[in-house]
Amino acid sequence: MVSFYHVARLRSVTRAARFMGVGQNTVSQHLLRLEQEYKVNVFQRPENQMIQRMIQPPALTAKGEELLELMAPIVEGASILDESMRRLKREAPLSIGAYTELVTDRLPSVIKDLHSQHPEVPLRISSSNHLAMIQQMRRGQLDLVIGVGNQNADDDLDYEALFNFRVVLLVPRGHALAFNPFPTIEDIAEWPIVFSSTEATVRSRAEKLFRDKQCSLQIAVDVDGANIVEQLVELGTGVAICADFTVSVLDRSNFDVIPLDHLFDGLTVGLWTLKDQVINQSTQNFIASLRRDLSDEPVSVGAAATN
Repeated sequence: MVSFYHVARLRSVTRAARFMGVGQNTVSQHLLRLEQEYKVNVFQRPENQMIQRMIQPPALTAKGEELLELMAPIVEGASILDESMRRLKREAPLSIGAYTELVTDRLPSVIKDLHSQHPEVPLRISSSNHLAMIQQMRRGQLDLVIGVGNQNADDDLDYEALFNFRVVLLVPRGHALAFNPFPTIEDIAEWPIVFSSTEATVRSRAEKLFRDKQCSLQIAVDVDGANIVEQLVELGTGVAICADFTVSVLDRSNFDVIPLDHLFDGLTVGLWTLKDQVINQSTQNFIASLRRDLSDEPVSVGAAATN
């Protein structure tokens, strides 16, 4: 039907084939099949003059004119719909969820690659706590989430670890804990704790450690944003347990950073997606860039299977 429409519109099998990007023989076969199926001639032509039919501008029969009148709005409408869908697919924004600290520190090169490969695709970034971003993804508001892995991933989610991270203790410069390279939970429990609400996984792991040791957890402040955590630690409000990728690398003159590898291990940041999710080409390229740029060190054994 489409071949017939374009031959009738362009008055040429050759031009129709060129417009559709197919061979002339393909168009001719489409026309022959159409006439055989409906048992009607749609083009006027002398009998047994196949070459002349290919060379001369084809003229429609009365039945051909009727068919063209019926087919024109259908083919034209389908063409408009197809182009609209292609444009929507090209221009559909890629929506991701990621911690603010990851966006500013680790994602710039990935974002640059996306805009280079798909300049027509807008990028939307939502920064919130892990559970909120996962719920946004389930509601279709996010295509993927870059966040911390955990041991209790739901059955509707897939998780791929990208890199390991360390849990660290932030203390004011000169604090008593700054001189203890391996503080215990009991040591930390003597001081009020500042937590960032965006680091739900780190916090839950810390709370479990305090419970296991039967230590009281004194929460001084629960804030939204790692930069605020650092400021509160500098002011002496408390000490903070947080992920190392959230800690500023520019100015640490007013606080000390103590690794807590002896208390926390096997933690990763990775890619969260919905199971059986259909992923378009721009998202696939974005994920490939994530794997290349964020996987800067081997993931610890067992960390990739956190779900």
